Amino acid sequence: IYATGAGRDRLFYVDPRLADRLGKLPNALRLVKLCPEFHPLDVDTLTLRLRDEPLDVFARDEVGRWWLREPADGFDRIDDVAAGYHRIYSDRRRLSGGVEWLRASDAKLANMLFFIAEANIHEFDPVTVREPAPQSETLLIGVSFSGKNPPVSIGIGPVVGKDAVAAGRNDSPYRFRILKRLLDAGDVPLADFLETTVLSDPAGAADSIVLTRIGEEPIRMGRESDGWILRGDYSWSGTGPTPDELAADMVPRLDRLAIERALQPAVAGEDPLQSAYRTDIVLGYSLPGFPDRIEMIVGVLADGSGAGAWFPDSGALFEVDRNILSTLRSLFMVLGSPAR
Repeated sequence: IYATGAGRDRLFYVDPRLADRLGKLPNALRLVKLCPEFHPLDVDTLTLRLRDEPLDVFARDEVGRWWLREPADGFDRIDDVAAGYHRIYSDRRRLSGGVEWLRASDAKLANMLFFIAEANIHEFDPVTVREPAPQSETLLIGVSFSGKNPPVSIGIGPVVGKDAVAAGRNDSPYRFRILKRLLDAGDVPLADFLETTVLSDPAGAADSIVLTRIGEEPIRMGRESDGWILRGDYSWSGTGPTPDELAADMVPRLDRLAIERALQPAVAGEDPLQSAYRTDIVLGYSLPGFPDRIEMIVGVLADGSGAGAWFPDSGALFEVDRNILSTLRSLFMVLGSPAR
C-alpha cells in the first residue's frame, strides 16, 4: 500500500491495515466534496465537452474576463442573437495565439464554476468500478488553476436516478452519485455561455450610476461596501422598499438587459431614439481593465418598432426588451424629485 503527501513529494509505504481502517469508516466522516480545495476564483481555464460535440475551451484574459476559443467546428453552434452581434460589431472578438475568441458571459461561467465547487457526493455506496472511457460521458469538465493546484477533470453521466448522476474525478475508475444539477448547468447550448447582454462591462462593477430623464431630476447612485445608496435625500413613506433598495434593484436589471437583436450602428450625428420615454444612463468605473465611463441611452427606437439601447460614443444600437422602459418609468415615478 502506497501513500503520498504529508509534505513529501514521493510515494512511501504505509501499513495495509491503515487502508482497511479507512475503508471501514462511516460515510458521515468522509469528505463529501467532489472537488476538494476547489475555488472558482483560482480557475483560469474551463473546458466542456457535451456528448459527442467538440471540446469547448473558455479562458480568462489578463483582467479576468472570460472568452470562448473557436471550437473545431467553428462558431456554427451559436444562436442568431450572438451571430448577429458578431456580424456587425467586433468589440467582443479578439485574436490571440492565431486563434479567434468570442466574449463569453462572466456571469454564466461563474454560475457553472459555482456548481462545480458545490458538487457534493450524494451517495458513496455502492461504489462501481469502470474502465476509464471519457468519450462515453454525458459531460466532461476540465479545470485548470492559476495557482499550484493540479488540473481537475470531471466525468458526469449517465443518469442513475431521478435527481442523481454518476460522476468521477481525474479518470479514476471509482464512481459516486452526485445531484443532477451540475449536469443540468452544463447540458445547455454553446450560445448560452456567450455574452449577449447589452452591458459587457457589468453595472454591478461600477462605482456610480446616474439616470437622467427629460423634465426629471437625475437619480444618482453610488456603490459602497454594504451596497448601493442614493446620492440625495429622497422621501420615503416608511413602508415597502426604501429608496436605496429601489435604486439598487436597477443594477441587476441593467446587468440582465439582454440583446434581442443587434442593429446597424447609428450614423454619426443622427439620434436613433425617440425623445419620449428615454433615459440617459452613465456608469463610472475605477477598476483596472474597465473604461472610466460608459454612457447608454434607453428609449423607443426611432421607427417605433421596439425599445432600443444606444451607446452614443460608439454608435452601437440594439433592440432590447420593452419592459425596461416601464421599469425605468416606474423608478422615476416612485422616487420622484429628491429634496436638495
